[in-house]
Amino acid sequence: GGLPGGLVADEMGLGKTMLMIGLMLARFVRHTLIVVPPALLSQWASEIKKTTNHNILIFHGHYKNTITYESFVAAPIVITTYGHLVKETSNPLLIFEWGRVIFDEAHHLRNKGCAFKGAMKLKRESVWMLTGTPIQNKLSDLDAYWKMLNVDVNFSTLYNLQDDDTTYQELKDAYIL
Repeated sequence: GGLPGGLVADEMGLGKTMLMIGLMLARFVRHTLIVVPPALLSQWASEIKKTTNHNILIFHGHYKNTITYESFVAAPIVITTYGHLVKETSNPLLIFEWGRVIFDEAHHLRNKGCAFKGAMKLKRESVWMLTGTPIQNKLSDLDAYWKMLNVDVNFSTLYNLQDDDTTYQELKDAYIL
């Protein structure tokens, strides 16, 4: 069940944002949530407006408290920041059922900290993660991505790999686009 998702790991400036906008147009899913660092909010909003002529609901800043549940229902696309995934009490992001969730700069999830825990609580059918740096320090950085994608495997344990092992590079090549 559910829609396909994945991890797109590409260098900065090679079109990950446009790839996701293209996906949203080609396979429309009502209730898409886009999670980004604060610095990318306006970039995503302007790219979506420029490309689709569609305004999105921005759940950020002081006016987020005025956004009702009905606003979420009416909005096909909502954008927010990783910081908003951390708040657990009366958080509409965690209550709402999302058809698709896109995590830009998804490396914010890889250490399994507060943002990861909040992201895992999102009710979602499909997950897309975008990052230029899927692995920062060690192979286990990948494990958070697999968990987000509901891939039931821990590669570092399964293959008993060390970060300098050649199989490590082979796995990166095999499982990351």
